[in-house]
Amino acid sequence: MDKESKAKFVPLDILAYQRKHAGIKAFDISHKILIPNPKKKPLSNGMKIIND
Repeated sequence: MDKESKAKFVPLDILAYQRKHAGIKAFDISHKILIPNPKKKPLSNGMKIIND
């Protein structure tokens, strides 16, 4: 998310994954991972994200 709380997607290198965990390569700790809710509309670049 940028300073205006808008989503900006970047590719991730997923090394391994399980049901609730994933191993990724070289991730900047200042970034956040957004997990979409399947009951809501899909996420896309530039969407405003409300952080609850």
